[in-house]
Amino acid sequence: MNAAQPFTSPPRAACPLDGPVIALALVVVAAAGVAPASAIASALGSLAVLCLAVAGSSRRLGRDARALAWIGLGSGLTLVVALPRVWPLVQLVTLLPALVAVSASRDLRGGLAWIRWGRLELAPIVAIGGVAALALPMWVALASPELSGLRGMIPPWPLGLLALALLGFASVNAALEELLFRGLLQGALDSRLGPGGLALGLQSALFGLCHWSGFPSGPSGVLLAGVWAVMLGWARRRSGGLLTPLLAHVVADAVIFALLITSS
Repeated sequence: MNAAQPFTSPPRAACPLDGPVIALALVVVAAAGVAPASAIASALGSLAVLCLAVAGSSRRLGRDARALAWIGLGSGLTLVVALPRVWPLVQLVTLLPALVAVSASRDLRGGLAWIRWGRLELAPIVAIGGVAALALPMWVALASPELSGLRGMIPPWPLGLLALALLGFASVNAALEELLFRGLLQGALDSRLGPGGLALGLQSALFGLCHWSGFPSGPSGVLLAGVWAVMLGWARRRSGGLLTPLLAHVVADAVIFALLITSS
């Protein structure tokens, strides 16, 4: 299968509600990345979750709209419930509804090739991972971000155990984010919008916004993560799957973990 053709079979004619559902899902994903916890955010998030649950369960909608509805629902849950900062709780809550929906629905599971591994291409891994290895230390040096909250999540283990923790964090975190952003999200957007720049730009913008309170963080972190997500999305298309961007992402997350350790 060509990487630009995420569907294994022709999609049905689009439902008139596909567009509004997709727009709502993308807005909720963006809001979950930047909206502070509040009663208003929780109330609006609850309403959005209800609407997206109905949309995701409707067979009248196209597969891409339903897939995006489940992603939006997972993001909406993080607006409704103030989750503790325990990694990887937020990532799991965001991804779990979409994972369950795709696994349970033969239509979604068979039609949307979002979990294809593709080819292993070393050059993009080295290039994209190298960009992260250079850009992230520069961002820390120039932006002087407050990292005490993130450092507090790292256990006070001996160096040998921390090395194992680095590998575990980098692998699991990269896998969760790639499954969500370059897997289901980009696959559904490519299916809906075609393999052009708009789908790539939307997934990249959402990836950047979801790093507002992450690493890198703030406006500069959103920009940095968003630009980097363009590279990851390009690697997914070039290689025909998730393996190549996943390995590049592992490199970046390993750099982040190392920076947090060395800055403590």
